[in-house]
Amino acid sequence: MPVVTVPPTFQVVIPRHIREASTLEPGQKVQAFEYEGHVDVLVVDDLDFDK
Repeated sequence: MPVVTVPPTFQVVIPRHIREASTLEPGQKVQAFEYEGHVDVLVVDDLDFDK
């Protein structure tokens, strides 16, 4: 399991093998949330939260 360092900006990079194994595309939205002490990131499929 890869380790990612959290910089002062709190922007983290999703490791390449995870990006390649997922359906993520540049510009796609994800939803991040805290659950039971850890951070989860879910791909937002065809939902428009800006409305």
